[in-house]
Amino acid sequence: MLIAANPIQVVAQATPSPVTHLVRQGRELIQRGDWLGALEVYQQIAEHSPNDGAVWATMGYLHSQRQDWSAAAGAYQRAVHLSPQNVDYLNALARVQAELGEWASAAATYTRSLRTNARQTTAYLGLAAVQERMGQAQAALATLGRGLAQNPRSVPLLIAQGQLQLNLNQPQLALAALTQASQLAPRNTVIQRLMALGWAAKGDIPRAKRLLLQALTVNPRDADIHFQLARLQETSGDLAGAIQTYELAAQLQPARAYTHLGQLYMQHRQWEKAAAAFGEVVRLEPELAIAHHQLGLALHRQKRHAEAASALQTAHRLYRQQNNTLGAQQVETVLQQIQLPKSKTKPGKTTDPLPPLPYDEYRY
Repeated sequence: MLIAANPIQVVAQATPSPVTHLVRQGRELIQRGDWLGALEVYQQIAEHSPNDGAVWATMGYLHSQRQDWSAAAGAYQRAVHLSPQNVDYLNALARVQAELGEWASAAATYTRSLRTNARQTTAYLGLAAVQERMGQAQAALATLGRGLAQNPRSVPLLIAQGQLQLNLNQPQLALAALTQASQLAPRNTVIQRLMALGWAAKGDIPRAKRLLLQALTVNPRDADIHFQLARLQETSGDLAGAIQTYELAAQLQPARAYTHLGQLYMQHRQWEKAAAAFGEVVRLEPELAIAHHQLGLALHRQKRHAEAASALQTAHRLYRQQNNTLGAQQVETVLQQIQLPKSKTKPGKTTDPLPPLPYDEYRY
């Protein structure tokens, strides 16, 4: 969250001595991650120092940590009112407004921040992100361009520009920005991952793989690099390589890796291996309805109907609990196929079960 660089120290210096012990107490609670306790203390401090912007900024930070975005916005608005030239407070307010989906307000606040200080990078990045979210991709590119005119060696701005150009299917332009960023930060694996996407988009799969393997030598425990490499191997037909990379990723993010492995095995009709992979996901994420759903399909394909029905019934119950009507209906369709009496099933007329919903709600 973008607040004053160290609002707690500012409060300690600016507030009168009667509240010094409260500031110390609040700082200790923040260090322990006790956001609610710290918030209660800072509310007491605000009663003694209602015109101290740093106090309100700290309260905004604490509300943000609790994801109480409305309360955070109110606190930051008070901080901005008391310290209208403080770009940290303005940027923090804009960030919270974006969390609330108030895109126009967030854009206006970031713009106000840039009028106050046109050389900062934070507001350019924030404004461009908001503009892209509003569907104004060209405006976002222009914002990043203005930021780079002020800060031509800003790696975050170059990365943002390259990523946006990739989103706009402009890999050549993206690679130009990302190459410049890589020259400034040669060990930045985010840049290497994005460059791999750019080269893959241009059809140079070997070069994309080399970049990802190079990134893994720098940061072998970055799961995202493993998953990107595995996906690239998968789409280029290197099934064995993809499986090996997903298995390595399972040491870092097992549920996510076994999910991808299960889907890969399903695509290649390796039902037993798919069931084993989804069984691991179910063990790790027992409340994930779609994992039970996928497991049930894999078991059904193996004609292990009793086990399939059990997994699908669990998926159905979880979908119902989560008010996922479409998922529940898909499961019901497969259960009906499993439970059809053999006498009513015509040879050669089997129906493939519906594929389950994608893992849209699965936050890895």
